[in-house]
Amino acid sequence: MPHLLPDSRPQSKPNPKLIEQVRSVMRFKYYSLRTERTYWDWIEHVKASLHVQRAGISEGVFYVYVLRSESDSGFYIGYSSNLRIRLWQHQDGRSRATSYRGPWRLIYYETYLHQADALGREKYLKSGGGRRFLKAQLRHYLAEGSPNKPRRRAVA
Repeated sequence: MPHLLPDSRPQSKPNPKLIEQVRSVMRFKYYSLRTERTYWDWIEHVKASLHVQRAGISEGVFYVYVLRSESDSGFYIGYSSNLRIRLWQHQDGRSRATSYRGPWRLIYYETYLHQADALGREKYLKSGGGRRFLKAQLRHYLAEGSPNKPRRRAVA
């Protein structure tokens, strides 16, 4: 079995000019708007997650939420353990189910301590009885119409 000794050769310091030249070539060669967008999206994701953690929302909290499309007034019922980031994903078109119907408005959410409770509630709200519950719960919001469309005045 060979005996491994630490490398006894003197370590040379890297040339800073050479390193900068390599970096500039790499930037030029691999730069694109797509990589820049990915980078900025990552920064926004990190900012949102830091903001959520500062707000005191623990990872043991689960959300069931209802979104309303401002383009076609349709609903989307979903579940998440991080509501703020999930809403950002919906708004940014990163969810396949909602990417073509945005922009979205959060109109209702519930908070649960156990994931199974949240998933059960999401399943219920997607059922016929759950949709009837939501219509009754949100009857005042739904009666006033979309906030982007002008309301008709009652003719006396």
